[in-house]
Amino acid sequence: MALTEPEQTVARRKEASQVLETLPRLAELLRRGELDFRRLDAVRERVQHLSPDLVAEVEDALVDMAAGLNRTQLCRKTTALVAHADPDGYETRCRKATKDRRVEFSPLPDGMAKLTWILPATDAHLVFQQLCKDAKALPTDDRTTDQKRSDALLDRLRGTSRDWNVRTFVTLSMETLMGLTNDPGHLAGYGPSPPTPPASWPCTAPGEASCSTSTATPPPSPPTPTAPPP
Repeated sequence: MALTEPEQTVARRKEASQVLETLPRLAELLRRGELDFRRLDAVRERVQHLSPDLVAEVEDALVDMAAGLNRTQLCRKTTALVAHADPDGYETRCRKATKDRRVEFSPLPDGMAKLTWILPATDAHLVFQQLCKDAKALPTDDRTTDQKRSDALLDRLRGTSRDWNVRTFVTLSMETLMGLTNDPGHLAGYGPSPPTPPASWPCTAPGEASCSTSTATPPPSPPTPTAPPP
């Protein structure tokens, strides 16, 4: 009887083979047990649009440090290296990626469900910082911080809380603001961001310019406390 494999399994095996060929020096760390495949694949995902020469440049910068970084740290470092190696390409891909923004619903066991929201990093950072601030303003009770953030998000979606009173800072070089270079900006807590900020962002530019984005409904008021679920 012939055995067949799911299409996704076959595609995954093909990707695994490609990553060993694309990143041979990091793949050697995998063989020695110094790097797991999940971290190696995260690098592959971020360099897949680069030319072989630029991939080698990024790999050279990572090979001596990759084993000592966790996945989040390695992702941030790789993204920064990719943005530095190919700033024009990085900006183009960032703009193209905004077309993939979406919200997805997935059912979970025990009466729960998961919403996945994919959106530009600057917007996501702003939303998360606001939810963190909302959560801190809620009454002290037996809820965890994660639970309070979830409740705060639901409050905002229901219209209970309306004001936005946090800022997200993206640092750009003076040369980029003047249009002399196309170097990516830096989003605190994330990493490289597209070098061209929206025209609505207020900017100050003493040497290094910090462009901040925020939305507020004056006058600001604290979030309405939410009682814990019964």
